[in-house]
Amino acid sequence: MLTVIMHGNRMDVLPKKKLLNIMSLSRKFSSCVKKVRKTVKTRKNSIPESAAIAICTKSVLFPRGRTIKRFKMIKGKPKLITQKRK
Repeated sequence: MLTVIMHGNRMDVLPKKKLLNIMSLSRKFSSCVKKVRKTVKTRKNSIPESAAIAICTKSVLFPRGRTIKRFKMIKGKPKLITQKRK
């Protein structure tokens, strides 16, 4: 089964297996950010979420050969767009 999803201005057709993999990766990444944000200590003027995103990128995405292109939470649902690491 193929699924059509929107990536910015273009539409991509993905097989169901790949779509589920992307969705589970975004859930893992967002739960990691939520957990790490509570425990990370930052400098005076920095944002704890940016430090948490950096830590979770290294632990969740790098072992799979991916890196972040875009990430945001929309109404509690994570939206993660990745790209291959060079």
